[in-house]
Amino acid sequence: MKNGPLNICMVDEEFLRYGGRQKHIYHLSRELLNRGHHVTIFSPNGSYRWPDVKVKTFKELKIPNIIDSKIIPGYRTAVKDYDIVHSHDTLFSAFLVKHAKHFFVTTHGLRCSLNCGYSYVGKLFHKVITDRNLKAANEKGSIFCVSDYDLYLCRKLGLKNSIYIPNGVDIQAIKSANGNSVRKKYHIDGEMILEVGRLSPVKGQLRFSRDCGKLIKREINAHFVFIGARDDEDYVRKLKNEARRIGIKALVLPDLPDKEVYQAYKACDVFVLPSEFEGQPISILEAFAAGKPVVATDVGGIRK
Repeated sequence: MKNGPLNICMVDEEFLRYGGRQKHIYHLSRELLNRGHHVTIFSPNGSYRWPDVKVKTFKELKIPNIIDSKIIPGYRTAVKDYDIVHSHDTLFSAFLVKHAKHFFVTTHGLRCSLNCGYSYVGKLFHKVITDRNLKAANEKGSIFCVSDYDLYLCRKLGLKNSIYIPNGVDIQAIKSANGNSVRKKYHIDGEMILEVGRLSPVKGQLRFSRDCGKLIKREINAHFVFIGARDDEDYVRKLKNEARRIGIKALVLPDLPDKEVYQAYKACDVFVLPSEFEGQPISILEAFAAGKPVVATDVGGIRK
């Protein structure tokens, strides 16, 4: 590899939303830029909200009702111009760029090993694609695991070039946030139960409301606050309808700036994360930084 500034490409199947993986990519890119390297982030077409980074957009191939991973054919030829290709997706985005000379992967939760509601064929398909991409990174670069559980799975596959690098959060910004401003803005009084994550079945908000909403309502007069990108508007409607059906106070908010999300952490009484799979969730680390108790499903790197 050449000396001096490197031309680095960050690859993901989705850089538009405001989630934990996207925050990870953004802050890593900013750090590499500060160190004098050139960084470009690949993403499907669409608007994005990340300042001070270069984003190159591509057309997405849509295959509805067949696979849940985005396919962006343009990635395959575009990576030839970069010294390092770093994928933050282990499925099709990684598959399209794994031929790069220096290829790295960060795992943000290896869903192929978990029960996410896929059929047997779907699980097998995801596992085959993921394993091939991880093996390519093991041969040409390294695999960065955000959780020790992902590291365990990689080592189980014999991938020796796997490294555990945990996520980090801005502790001081979270500690200094003013929770009262969020309560006042959204008229929240009494206990507040917070969940932060994209609004999607895999994050489990609907299941949590359905299974726990009535039980919580019997004990306390709580506000349920869900903050996240809207992956599926039909899912959002179901979440709101379920809240009305069981009679709980639910506030469903879109992506918010970090400052307001940090205020929400400080405002809440408890943080929940009912996901079906996770790597090492940044949201849990942020809730801990705010000094809040966390209730979460025992999946992926959450237990650690």
